[in-house]
Formats: sequence, structure tokens, C-alpha cells
Amino acid sequence: MRYLAQRIVNENGDLIDLLIKFFTAEVTDPTSFADIQQICIKKTKELNRPYGEQFITLGYLSAFDFHMYVTEKKMGIKGGIPSTIVDIVLNSLTEAHVLHHLPSNLASNSRDIRYKAGGEYCKFLYERHAIYNVLGGWQFIVQRYSQCVFKIVNINSEGDHSIGTGFYYAAGNSEIAKYLIITNRHVIEKASKIEIYSVDDKEVSYEKIIPDTKNDLAYIILKEKLEIETFHLYPEPEVLSDIITIGYPSIPMTAQAYQISHKGEVNSFVETYNKNRFFLFSAKTSSGNSGSPIINNYGMVVGIVAQDFFEQAAFFEKGKPSYYAGIPGVEIINSANELVFGSARI
Repeated sequence: MRYLAQRIVNENGDLIDLLIKFFTAEVTDPTSFADIQQICIKKTKELNRPYGEQFITLGYLSAFDFHMYVTEKKMGIKGGIPSTIVDIVLNSLTEAHVLHHLPSNLASNSRDIRYKAGGEYCKFLYERHAIYNVLGGWQFIVQRYSQCVFKIVNINSEGDHSIGTGFYYAAGNSEIAKYLIITNRHVIEKASKIEIYSVDDKEVSYEKIIPDTKNDLAYIILKEKLEIETFHLYPEPEVLSDIITIGYPSIPMTAQAYQISHKGEVNSFVETYNKNRFFLFSAKTSSGNSGSPIINNYGMVVGIVAQDFFEQAAFFEKGKPSYYAGIPGVEIINSANELVFGSARI
């Protein structure tokens, strides 16, 4: 139940928007929440529903309250409000800990199943437009963010081409807003020319490239904002948490680089001889995946594909396999703050 079918999410966007705004309002929009409480308490009194006022005052709302509020505010949904979809969405939000139920010692006093916003966790996801990602699952995330992953072509002085990946990121405020594509430093090194292409093969123009000399990171500063979704950075994944990568790996016997998604899990955090921090993950990668975003189930970037930890002699002599390594999101955040945004490390 954790992930809704992609069809349900795509076909019920307006209803899901209303449900999310209604049931998270306590932590995301206090003004709206006060209005919700006022109307729902009024309705529960009119209908003489026992304990309703107390539960609503404590922030516990029901599907019945939602229906009453939407009716009172004349928030019509085309085709009506199917109760089955409401129940599925609320159950999924609860399983994802965006909402939680009444404590068991109080639940028996309510004739309805009641839900309360999940505090700072709920607010965190809401502010980053990630609750839909939690509901929709991996296919929804890939569909939503495929436009945000770019093919980077490195053309050297001899005219040879190599391919890497980068992802769109936007941050700042009214004074220092920046729109950039984040990739690995080694993707853009030794280039006479860099070309950037969207998943639709449209070339993207840029102003300059800022490499990080300490970490294998680079920031391609764009000339203008792109009218697409933007990724958000998440400091670090948890070991054994599920992730996906989206990138442009080389594929034998194909005429061009295609955008490919791989699923895996985080395996461990490690530190190299030169004190750089990485995490290991199991999603398949190959040349061309460098710079790919490593994405968690919230749809946020927890790291960037950096390299294979592989020693050819160790493989042939002892059978030691390669490991895929990513740079954690916190390292990207600190690097970008220093080199692009001119602000403090976290």
C-alpha cells in the first residue's frame, strides 16, 4: 500500500492536492488549519458527533471532516470525491509516516479513523514537494524527474567524444538565485568543448563551469532558469535504504546514449586514503553514469555517482569485484555552498 499505482496518482491530482493540504495544514499552513478546525468543529457540533470537537482541537482529522470542509468551502472536484481513493491515499500517507493515527487508547472513542500531520518530517517533505513522490513510488519519480537529468558530452582537442551525466539543481534567494547542473569534475576535465543535452536531445546553454579541486564535483552554471522540476539535496542516505540512479551509461551495440534507470540499495559508508567520504551502493553503473543523481524514495538526491572502486589485478588474481561509489549529498551541499553560493558549510 505504501506506493499508490502511478495511474491513481496521475488521474487524481486535484483530489490528492486537497487531501495533502487538508491533512498536513497543522504543520504546513497554520492559517488554513485554523479555518479547517473552525469549520469542522462547527459541523461536528451540528451533527452531534461525540468527541469530534476534542479530536479536531488536538489536530486529529477524519475523512468525514474532509468531506464536510470541502463541501462547505465549495471546493468541487470533477467527478466527485471517490471515498475509495480518499481511503487509499490516507492509508498510504500513514504508512509513509506523513500522517499518524489516534493513539490506541483514544481510538475507541472515535467513530471515525483520524489522522494527524507528522510534525517536522511531514513539513520537510511538504516544503520540498516530495509527498507526491512518497505516494507515487519509483515509476512516478522517474517520470517526474527524467527531464532533470542531462547528457553531458565532453569533446577533447582531438575531436573524441565521451559522455557523462548531470542533474538540475536550483537554489538561493532573491539576491543570489543560481540554476545549475551538477556533475563530476572528471566528466568535464580535459574538454575543448562541453555540450549538454536534455532527454529530448535539446541542447542547453550555459555560462561557465566551476570545478571543485578537492572533490570530484563540478557545477555548470546555466544562463537561465529551466522550466522543469528541480531536484532537492538530502544530506545522507541510510545503509540498506533503497535508491535509484538515472543517467546515460554506455550500452554495447546501441547507436547513442539512452537515459537509463537502475535500482539498488546503499551498502556502506567508506573513506578513501585521501580522506574523501563515499558511500557504496548496488545499483548497476558503467561509463556514462558518472554524475548521475542517486535518488531516495522521497525523490531527493542523496548523492552523485562518482566512480568504481576497482583494481584489475585484484579482480584477476583474487576475484575481488568492483564497488560502485557515490559522493554523499552533504558533501555536495557543502561544496556548492562554498563554490557557487558563497555560504557556510553544514
